[in-house]
Amino acid sequence: MTARVAQLAQLPADSHVHSRWSWDAPHSSMQWACRYAVELDLPSIVFTDFPVVYQPTSDDGWQTTTLHVRRYHHD
Repeated sequence: MTARVAQLAQLPADSHVHSRWSWDAPHSSMQWACRYAVELDLPSIVFTDFPVVYQPTSDDGWQTTTLHVRRYHHD
């Protein structure tokens, strides 16, 4: 944890995080976002992708990534 983060009071949950499946964050990563949230000691994060723009299918990695993130970053 960085010194600056340690100086801050408890940060609130981040309820608006986009994954790489959102049109405005093509280089984002669910795994990275979860690791960073843990580093910042956030109580939770919420992925809010744009389903109108993206329709996940079973063969593109979305479901696999979501299951992986839930398995390794869920209390």
